[in-house]
Amino acid sequence: MIDSICPCCGADISGYKNKEFEKKLIHALRHTEPKITQQAVYILGRLKSIRAVKSLIKLFEQTDDALLKMKILDSLSEIGTPETRNFIIKVLIQTWA
Repeated sequence: MIDSICPCCGADISGYKNKEFEKKLIHALRHTEPKITQQAVYILGRLKSIRAVKSLIKLFEQTDDALLKMKILDSLSEIGTPETRNFIIKVLIQTWA
């Protein structure tokens, strides 16, 4: 049986029962528990989730957590689309400018 309450944050997750795994992971990028967010970032990268690219970039731009930013860049690199490569190059140029 799947719990209807998130054990980490207490949110109602009963509506997630029938959602695709990838969509659940993309939603987990907004989780209040940092370890859950980091795990979602990692898995989305390993899945090469093109659907997650915009959400990963948005999270990168919104967070001040340097470790999370590194993990996001790693996952974007793993996904390896032209959009992700261009974003990584942009970040590198801004970092070294």
